[in-house]
Parts: sequence; C-alpha cells; structure tokens
Amino acid sequence: MLEVYENDLEEALRMPLAEAIAYKDKMGNDGIRRFKFYDDRAFIKYVSSMSCVRSPIFRLTSNDGAFYVVHGEDDYGEVIALLRCRRKDSFVEYALSRLGLPVRSCSIDSILDVLKL
Repeated sequence: MLEVYENDLEEALRMPLAEAIAYKDKMGNDGIRRFKFYDDRAFIKYVSSMSCVRSPIFRLTSNDGAFYVVHGEDDYGEVIALLRCRRKDSFVEYALSRLGLPVRSCSIDSILDVLKL
C-alpha cells in the first residue's frame, strides 16, 4: 500500500499548480485568503507549493467526515487551505508526513480559531 501512496504522491507533486488550484473554491476574504479543496492530490500539490506552512496541520474528524486545515503563506500572502474528506484520508496523512508536516487532531473550537471564524 505504501508503494501506491508513493506513486500517488509523486503524481500529485508533478501536477501543474494551475491544475491543482482548479480543484478549489474561494471562501470569504477578510485579509486572509481561504480555499476549500475537494481533491486530495490537488490539496497536497497546493500545500507543497506554499512558501511557509505553520505547523501543525490540523485534522478534525466528525461523523460527517474529516477536515484538514493548513495555515501558511503562498506567493500572494497569508492563506488557509482546507480539504474536506469523507473520512480520515490515508493518502493525505502519508503525503503530509513525507513532506515533513506534522498533523494534529483537534477540536472544532481550535479549527474555528485558526480560521478566525
């Protein structure tokens, strides 16, 4: 299974950034841009392209699924990237660990604080 994830990670990292950002929706902007991704490989590509990632990556799991939240900066300034999954995503967990980015489970209150909502 690790070989499959490694191949998926290589494919995600080769994805052109312009293609990756096509898999996102913009959210409200109050000085911090927020993007919600709906493709795990596009999310990983975008996160890998960020100039700064503030650790850790937050994971919130609930009955409705899992959310991954990354806070950092890209070429255009501060940004928060979210990925919503049906469940904890093994590929995302693997890819983030290979990128050296720690993942921390947290409460919904922590996520709302990070998102400044």
